[in-house]
Amino acid sequence: MNYGVLLDQKKNRKWVWIALDIRTRQVIALHIGGRKKTDAEMLWEVIPEEFKEQGDFYTDQHDAYQGAFPQDRLHQYKKKAVLQTSLKE
Repeated sequence: MNYGVLLDQKKNRKWVWIALDIRTRQVIALHIGGRKKTDAEMLWEVIPEEFKEQGDFYTDQHDAYQGAFPQDRLHQYKKKAVLQTSLKE
């Protein structure tokens, strides 16, 4: 096994950021990138205006959302709680 290739793959991991409409479960925005605040900001940029103006945003507790999403409508929970909440509704 070539461990250099394996290590390189771990360094270049990509994360899929997905914004869903909680009522319809429709994907409303998508971003593929890292796990930094700039990636959260890039996701915010592709969210449709109607959701930006009226939506609440339920996320995990990752720090990247702080400052990228409106704080008065940002609700951060443990990952499992977010998934359970969104699947029940």
